[in-house]
Amino acid sequence: MKLLRADIFGFGKFYRRSFSFQDGIHVISGPNESGKSTLHAFIGAMLFGLERSRGKAARSDLYSRYLPWEHDGAYGGSLSFESDDLTCTVERSLRSDKKSCRLTKEGQGSVLCASGKLPEEVLEGLTESVFSNTISIRQLRAAPDASLAEQLAMCFSDIRQSGDPSIHCDRALARLRAEKKQRESLLDPGLDSAINRLTQEKLRLEKLLADTSFRGRKEQLEEEIEDCLNQLGKEPTASQDDGDALDENADRGRSRTSGPLIAVLFILAAIFLFINNLPLPAALTGLAAVLVLFGTFLRSRSRNDAGPAAGQNAARQRKKERREALRFRLKECRRLYQEASRRQWDWEQALEKLQDTEEELAALKEKAAAQDNIRLDIQAIGLAMS
Repeated sequence: MKLLRADIFGFGKFYRRSFSFQDGIHVISGPNESGKSTLHAFIGAMLFGLERSRGKAARSDLYSRYLPWEHDGAYGGSLSFESDDLTCTVERSLRSDKKSCRLTKEGQGSVLCASGKLPEEVLEGLTESVFSNTISIRQLRAAPDASLAEQLAMCFSDIRQSGDPSIHCDRALARLRAEKKQRESLLDPGLDSAINRLTQEKLRLEKLLADTSFRGRKEQLEEEIEDCLNQLGKEPTASQDDGDALDENADRGRSRTSGPLIAVLFILAAIFLFINNLPLPAALTGLAAVLVLFGTFLRSRSRNDAGPAAGQNAARQRKKERREALRFRLKECRRLYQEASRRQWDWEQALEKLQDTEEELAALKEKAAAQDNIRLDIQAIGLAMS
């Protein structure tokens, strides 16, 4: 790394001062309080930032020491340097309430350093501890502190484990562990069971949707219902049924009038025999003969009426039974039609549910594919850690 230029916006006693550096060794000299230590501290603050201490320590820390007494708005500056044949400029605002850090690479544009730390590749692995204990020795502070011992121990450990001091094994392992933990947190342990459940539900719905026999059944039942209604519409009307009932009542009326008619005829025959002064035996014989003849007449009449009446009664009974059969068939067809309609509604609901299930299952399978990639990453991280 080679320093090129320091532009101080406000730092200690300096305000809007610039220092340029050329190739070779530079010796900065001057009387006491001329700003030599201030420039030295400014270079470190530009490279690694300057944090303010807390509590009583804040009264005498570097932040308070170099906080400008005048020009309160400016506390910071910029430092240009060459790193790995790349010219970079870091610009910092050190004020605690307006802290910022921007790194500009020549030909590549600028980027904000949100953490306040410059990328390791820019500093070529140089840390603040190594900087302050080696190349940056403050006045009356030539002795290294404990952090240098830690840095050296870490460096020897890296050489022993990897053979290259630039490869920091402990930090690499820590980073791998953190990366592995982060990857494992993305895994969903219940994903496989959810996919199996949705797969079974999809198979069940597909089996239910495969049965479409209700469609033809509904058409058949519609035809049967229409046929029943047509046949019931062609049956005798209520007035015709009432006429049949009147005929039956007339027959019953004729049968009821037979008894009184016999009595009247018997009385007339008795009066006729009495008027003719027939002896009692002859009169009784005559009356008996009349009764026999009248009984024979009634029996022949009943035999003549019995045939047509029985046929009419049988026809009426057959019609009644046929109507009852048609009504029962109509009721059953309507019940089966309602059942087929319910099956059709269930089928349509199952179709919508199948579509939702397929979409959800596809999303879970995409998630499962992503988790398979995460598991491969975890395996690769485990191999790298081993």
